[in-house]
Amino acid sequence: MPSEEHQPPVTEVLRPGKDVSIVTSRALAEEAKAVAAELEREFSIEVVVAPSLGEWDPEIVLASVEKSSQVIVLHDNSGNELLAADLAATIGEECFQDLDAPVQRVAVEDGDLASRVRQQAES
Repeated sequence: MPSEEHQPPVTEVLRPGKDVSIVTSRALAEEAKAVAAELEREFSIEVVVAPSLGEWDPEIVLASVEKSSQVIVLHDNSGNELLAADLAATIGEECFQDLDAPVQRVAVEDGDLASRVRQQAES
């Protein structure tokens, strides 16, 4: 059994919500939580962390998306684009009927994340 120091990465809900799901890598978790906190008076935003390509738990991610019906896959341009692509494709395939709007992939380098989340929530 692995020690606590060597536990495998885990997909987890860091902040519960019901209006929009932000799914991201651990590297961007704090940024996603900050946007959720900034917009909490307007929207209930769930933040889900998917550890890495091939190691994320689809059950947790898909349950979040099914609950909110709106999703943003947040990534950056430092190597986790494949994780974002895999997440977006799986969500689109598995939750198509549950989505109120298309899956949005947003790179932090694109700018104002709060505006993008607000736009997705209002669609």
